[in-house]
Amino acid sequence: MFDELYVNIKKPFDISVDLKLGRQSLFYGTGKIIAEGTPADGSRTTYSNAVTANISPSKNHTIDLFYFNNPTTDALAINSDNRNLVEWNESGAGVHGAYSDKKDNFFNYYYIYKDEHRSATNDNNISLQYFGQF
Repeated sequence: MFDELYVNIKKPFDISVDLKLGRQSLFYGTGKIIAEGTPADGSRTTYSNAVTANISPSKNHTIDLFYFNNPTTDALAINSDNRNLVEWNESGAGVHGAYSDKKDNFFNYYYIYKDEHRSATNDNNISLQYFGQF
């Protein structure tokens, strides 16, 4: 099992954006909103299948845009354990920003949209939105 396996592309085409594609940890702020992409397997893995773009509009301000897609099981597992990683297939996207200045003022903000695909029909599927600051 690979917990993290991604390609990190720094400033492609001389654009001030860093891209990360693949299996990676998404952990923002204190981890209360988004931290673990695979909670059902205990502490075995923490990854999300994700694409992230990190933008730095200034030296004090960073913005992460991200998309994730986490299936219930892992087709790339290198063993025969049939463990669910999450309760149902889920996908989503969001933005996380962080600002700090020289006076120790710190501000985080986020918006996350998440779909939980709980059944083959749309009867039991839900969409969630989270936004706030910390």
